[in-house]
Amino acid sequence: MSDWQVSFTAPLRIQYDGSATKVMGYGLWRVVDGGYRAYLKADQSAWKDIKNGFLTDGASIPKVFRNVYEPWSWYGQAAATHDALCESLSYETHLGTVTMTREECDECFLAGLLATYSQGDGSETDCHVLFGAVRAYALVSHVSKPSATAQKLALDTAWPTSI
Repeated sequence: MSDWQVSFTAPLRIQYDGSATKVMGYGLWRVVDGGYRAYLKADQSAWKDIKNGFLTDGASIPKVFRNVYEPWSWYGQAAATHDALCESLSYETHLGTVTMTREECDECFLAGLLATYSQGDGSETDCHVLFGAVRAYALVSHVSKPSATAQKLALDTAWPTSI
């Protein structure tokens, strides 16, 4: 059983970024209004800052399943946090940066889903279905390295971090 327990300091606010979408070739939204901090442990000893301007595609749902799950819904904040964790495979503590595995990122995604499903139309079953899909993708794709590309990081940093 995982000891991740996710909470958020602010709601997710995003805006579509057509320029970044054109450059990267898939739909991207920017986190706006200052971003937020995702606490990954109940005692708030571990966190990931999702900075203003961070680009995310939301939940990467294959088109064939979008009649059930859209890229943006009640799980958007868990998906954006998961994107940020996967890009770096790390989080922060009072002692500094800690590396994590892709499996741990995915467990944080599940914890984020479980923290937010009651605020929308989701159910605990939905949380486990989405988590299962993420884990299946990671296992089939043999994902083990940070997902950030130089091009994506350049687009993230080209945006002002505070407005």
